[in-house]
Amino acid sequence: MGLGTRCAVGVGIPVGLPVRARCEYPRPKLGLASRALVPSVDHLVPLPAPEATFSWIVRPAGGTVRGRFYTYGSRLDRPTALLARNGWAFVAVDVQGQVLASAHGLPPPWIVDIPGAEAWALLQAAMVAELGSEYRLDCEPCVNAVKRGKAWATAAARPLARVFGLVFSAIDDTPPEAFARMPSHCGLDEVGKARLSDGTLLADIDRRSNALADEHAKAAVEVHRVPLDVRREVKNAAERVRSIAMWLGRVTHLASSRPGLQRRDTEATRRARACRRAAGDARAGATVRCATAETGRLLPVLEPMRARIAARAAARQPGIT
Repeated sequence: MGLGTRCAVGVGIPVGLPVRARCEYPRPKLGLASRALVPSVDHLVPLPAPEATFSWIVRPAGGTVRGRFYTYGSRLDRPTALLARNGWAFVAVDVQGQVLASAHGLPPPWIVDIPGAEAWALLQAAMVAELGSEYRLDCEPCVNAVKRGKAWATAAARPLARVFGLVFSAIDDTPPEAFARMPSHCGLDEVGKARLSDGTLLADIDRRSNALADEHAKAAVEVHRVPLDVRREVKNAAERVRSIAMWLGRVTHLASSRPGLQRRDTEATRRARACRRAAGDARAGATVRCATAETGRLLPVLEPMRARIAARAAARQPGIT
């Protein structure tokens, strides 16, 4: 039983875990992830949609409408970038809350986070909205970008500069006051209590419209969402990596924290090399010492060897002792 195994037994770690991992994945030439603790499962994950999409749910006459637009960007199965998929939606309502228009779809592949999906949803809504429309977003970075202006939002240092270059072309002369941030996923108990960024109280129309946009955005994601069995396989692989890494970390810590003299492979190699060199010198008739790491004394195993070599040399050449 090796040192690592003894330490593992001492703390109750499953000793056979690394062995089982090697047996379960016998093809080491596959692309491996996470320091080769388990093989990569990336090849099981289908690619996201290659281009942006737009689908009407409620199409207004003429394709444009004036109303209050609620936009939503959704990203499911995060935070794992391998599995995460984006979608967007908007819902336009009148003052009574009647839905005038709604649509959803997928952002382009270069949109890789929720703020990007939210900004893309705003872009799609702005291309449908007529002058005088208002916007309610639950994405604070998007509202801040609109209010700070095109120069700020499209600066080279802004991660969403590309999409906001398109957004500002679409919103054109819409005043910043037409945009307000609202809380999302609100319950009935928050109606009339929570406030939007413009100071108005949250209305039930706001709550229902935002929830409807959320529903449509999540439905859009399902078009290119990673299948459930693949998502489970990826998460199981991540859990195996975590378990094996924890096992290795604990064993390494215990092996490196033993009391007394610490032996290392490099030290054993140096001692063996010194012993071989000493034996060769002894065969040539020289009296040599092979030092140990602790005391520098002659290794006991070499004493008989040196004596036999000296005896043979004396027998062949009288006078040599």
